[in-house]
Amino acid sequence: MPKTSIGKRNTRLRSIDVHAHVFLKDSFEEMRKKHPKYVPRITPTPDGNYEITSWDGTDHDTRHRRAVDLDFRLSEMERLGIGMQALSTMPSVLGKLPFDRFFYDIESDAALDFCKAMNEGMRGVVDKFPDRFVGLATVPLQDVGASVDELDRAVKELGLRGVEIGSHVNGRNLDDRELWPFYAEVEKLGFPIMIHPAEPPGRDRLSNYQLVNFIGFPLETTIAGASLIFGGVFKDFPRLKVYFVHGGGFLPYQRGRFEHGYEMREDPKKHIKNVPPSEYFKLLYFDVLTHDQKAMEYLISSVGTKRTMLGTDYPWDMADPDLVDRIARVKSLSETDKERILWKNAAELFKLD
Repeated sequence: MPKTSIGKRNTRLRSIDVHAHVFLKDSFEEMRKKHPKYVPRITPTPDGNYEITSWDGTDHDTRHRRAVDLDFRLSEMERLGIGMQALSTMPSVLGKLPFDRFFYDIESDAALDFCKAMNEGMRGVVDKFPDRFVGLATVPLQDVGASVDELDRAVKELGLRGVEIGSHVNGRNLDDRELWPFYAEVEKLGFPIMIHPAEPPGRDRLSNYQLVNFIGFPLETTIAGASLIFGGVFKDFPRLKVYFVHGGGFLPYQRGRFEHGYEMREDPKKHIKNVPPSEYFKLLYFDVLTHDQKAMEYLISSVGTKRTMLGTDYPWDMADPDLVDRIARVKSLSETDKERILWKNAAELFKLD
């Protein structure tokens, strides 16, 4: 496995951003001959950005150069006080592409090809700047056997240090028993799962005002976390390490409702009888991306400094470019606590020196 360390950074505080995406343009281009109907046209623009057009020409989007250009990214990381990023692939390439999120809704053979290309592309990025990036794998969870094999290859051969998955697999929640072999493999490897929201329910009611993003994505994260807890995933895999982005959706703020409902009703006890959800909640990790100082401080005080981490959502426009400073401004935190949130928790999850 390639050696990776946090190194000696010149930033004000050493920091690891656990929620940062990269658009692996070259990996998509490699797939053009093999799966042309799933690869968008990627055209550079005079201003250094990239225009993305669906294969049938019906949908367009732009990727800012910060999503592709590593040198530009590194300059912004220095400006933002970020020493290292844990990179994951962009879960959405173009809204109307057949594989809008994570390659889950295309044929499993094609999805595996894409995942292999993405993981090899991610290895290439990490190899260029091993002191600035660690990489997360992507796997075709609609085929659990292939996912187990590819995750094993991505970690043992390519040196990736975790895996990004969606909050559901083509409508199946993450407590689907078919996923148990995948969880067993992740637990054995000892690296974390990053859960990122996929297509949310109720899109027809969320189509205006960016409510899919504002409400749908946090809702998806909440469904995923509750499914893992109440579905018995953590009961069966207690050493599984999972972190949630976007401040954990609504999870940290409705935990009391989960606990009360568990005590009052029988259905929540189906898979976790005699152990309340609060006990499994202690196993979760969260990035602190809440876009609000008081909400972030509540999250940290609620789940603890050992379970919270810096996560900006770079390079999207919904990223928080001031998050390092936000953490530094929390008066109730000691310098040791701030270090845990900024980099130590992440360094432990990714097994960095």
